[in-house]
Amino acid sequence: MLVPSQTVDGPEVSWEETRTAGSEPLAVRVAKKLRNEEALITEYSGGGRLRMDLDRIPLWRGDHVTLHQLWRDYCQYFYLPRLRDSTVLLDAVRSGIALLTWRTDAFAYASAYDEEAGRYVGLAAGQHAGVVLDTTLVIVKAQVAASQMDLEEAVKIEDSLTTEANGPEGEIGSRVLPLREAPRPAAPRRFYGRITLDPLRMVRDIGDIAEVIVNQLGRADPSITITVEIEAIAGDGFPEEIRRSVDENARTLRFEVHEFEDG
Repeated sequence: MLVPSQTVDGPEVSWEETRTAGSEPLAVRVAKKLRNEEALITEYSGGGRLRMDLDRIPLWRGDHVTLHQLWRDYCQYFYLPRLRDSTVLLDAVRSGIALLTWRTDAFAYASAYDEEAGRYVGLAAGQHAGVVLDTTLVIVKAQVAASQMDLEEAVKIEDSLTTEANGPEGEIGSRVLPLREAPRPAAPRRFYGRITLDPLRMVRDIGDIAEVIVNQLGRADPSITITVEIEAIAGDGFPEEIRRSVDENARTLRFEVHEFEDG
């Protein structure tokens, strides 16, 4: 099996050769191998990874990108995750839109962008919505969508206050209540994440975590603490030479805690 890959900064395409074994048909074996190595994505969880791709590459075209163009990008560029089909992308978009923390973790969507008016039509976020693959639907940067939504909400409040100040026969009341700015939710101050790594893919996965999680968190200039926890269970127990070698290496690497115990 030959799997292509590419970096964002370079045009060269590299090919990784992998052997597949088993009695199942070739296509089934290849699909399983690709899924296990995350070279074929069947579920792009929560919309968060999609937001990372949009910001990291970046895939935005200005303040938004059409969903149709985004799917073309995933089909065309080797440096992007290989999604099984467009349904995987649509599910990731739906999940991102539905997040209550979409302002910091995801994005918004709109049915179209009105270039003449400079605004998004049918803008929505923080709710479940039907998403289809068409040429007009756009994914919108969270901060841009939030600005338009806050402005539209302020206009609604102003219209409501003006209506309340009018008399029953359309006469203007004696006073108009001042417009109050819509309160904005406080940004979360702490992030905590935990993941179990496959030892065979540990080096690659740690690199991905550093790039798409730690580097993103670092943009907010936080205090970051990273803890590595290892648990190994041997059915027949660990031989003495292994215990001696691991203890010595753990002390050299300055492990805070390390010990063997009876299971």
